[in-house]
Amino acid sequence: MEMDVFSLTAWQAVSIAIGILSTCVGIGIWIGATGQKVKSNTNGLEKVNEHLYNLMEKINSNLINIFDRLPSATVSSASPAKLTELGEIISKEINAKDWARRIYSNLDMKMAYWEDHEIHEWCFEYVRNSNNLSPAMLLDIPKIAYEHGISRDDVTSVLAIVLRDLILASKNKRTWTAE
Repeated sequence: MEMDVFSLTAWQAVSIAIGILSTCVGIGIWIGATGQKVKSNTNGLEKVNEHLYNLMEKINSNLINIFDRLPSATVSSASPAKLTELGEIISKEINAKDWARRIYSNLDMKMAYWEDHEIHEWCFEYVRNSNNLSPAMLLDIPKIAYEHGISRDDVTSVLAIVLRDLILASKNKRTWTAE
């Protein structure tokens, strides 16, 4: 006797329907419980996210400190600092030696009694003060910095080193080349 799959008795149909309904209810309860667990774990995830954000801030801060300690592209980190090849190029482009000669002619010669490191520090402070730079120089500095992909500080460092070298050469009676 062959039985037709689609010919079910009422009890069989009800049993199948209850089974399917029970399965759906069970799946719904499981999803709800899992969702509740996910919801309760959100606080933990938020704490982890906050911790990761703080960690990234610290890493960013440390990287900035590391990059701040890297030597300039224009000035070597040797002691005493001297111009790099790029620094020499920029020195010529900005006419740093002519500028340094003009500044030097107006300086107080008491500097002859200063220590070399004091002269070095003074030169950097001098060029940081934009009142000591001509309007033309103030226009040239950002232009040259942009053209070479460096900071304005790297360009003004060239001016400071060239001025320092002129003062030290005069102080120590060395010759200063004006190329």
